Amino acid sequence: MSSLGLKLDRSPFAAGLAAQITKTVDTWSPSAVDAIPLGLALPDFQFAGADRPECAFDGCTAGWSRLWKRRARPMFEGVWGCSRVCIRALVEASVKREMEGSDGADVAEAHHHRVPLGLVLLAQGLVTHEQLQAALQAQKNAGRGRIGEWLVEAAGVSETKITRGLGMQWHCPVLGLTAFDAKRMALALPLELRTLCRVAPLRVAGGRILYLAFDETVDSAAAFALERMSGLKVESGVLPGAEFARAVASLDAASTVDCRQFDVADREGLADRVVDALVKLQPVASKMVRLRDRYWLRLWLERGAVGRNGMLPTTGEDVVDILLRVRRTGR
Repeated sequence: MSSLGLKLDRSPFAAGLAAQITKTVDTWSPSAVDAIPLGLALPDFQFAGADRPECAFDGCTAGWSRLWKRRARPMFEGVWGCSRVCIRALVEASVKREMEGSDGADVAEAHHHRVPLGLVLLAQGLVTHEQLQAALQAQKNAGRGRIGEWLVEAAGVSETKITRGLGMQWHCPVLGLTAFDAKRMALALPLELRTLCRVAPLRVAGGRILYLAFDETVDSAAAFALERMSGLKVESGVLPGAEFARAVASLDAASTVDCRQFDVADREGLADRVVDALVKLQPVASKMVRLRDRYWLRLWLERGAVGRNGMLPTTGEDVVDILLRVRRTGR
């Protein structure tokens, strides 16, 4: 028997071969692999070392059985779990982080204390007092709509002035549709989240900055969630209403990532869904972020699905989005 536990032929050739393999295994070094004759090679786990991830769960009890498992999948937030138990522990930590983090209430509070758009426009001389009063009265009579829309419709204020005022109100730039890439940007986030947050991703500049456009309210929570998911720096700005509408129509017409939506009962149900997706789909990369009451899980199923710019997909193939929402009961 050799040190590998193999029963070998006793012929001179086989004996010499066994001795050479045994010597190579016992005195392994990176260059020694080339010394194994006849195309033989050591088992992958013997020399992969730093190139293969270790189980990220500190309480893992799998022991030596981890060595035989495929370590490229499933990957969750940059780490690997060697079993369903370990994956569950990693997911529960992520769920806890997202649930105990901000749900956007701080953003809404900041918006509550902003100077109203009408006063910004009035202070900058972009509208007159009479125009503002006419728009406010029209808004009150209709019982709907935003002041910017009524300033355009009832008071004849140009859309350009409204957009300039929004930029001042939110301390952000006024954007345009130059280099807008609807086909690619439609893959940035699910349609449901785009609609929920009234956001339109426009383009990636310099390979590292993702520009997001909003039509009236800049949603900082949406920008932060997309920054975490994409791995790109996000710059937010406002877009004139007509241009925003055109951008949204183009994005809606483009192909998107397959998106599946589920309601779950509680934190345990949320973790169950995420673990099930990871175990079943075996992604090479995945991330989860919270945006308002949605938990957005994105899974990249093949390495080719990850684009050159951050983690933005280059195609809708081999990428899956899962939106999860915890049902609120007793209210």
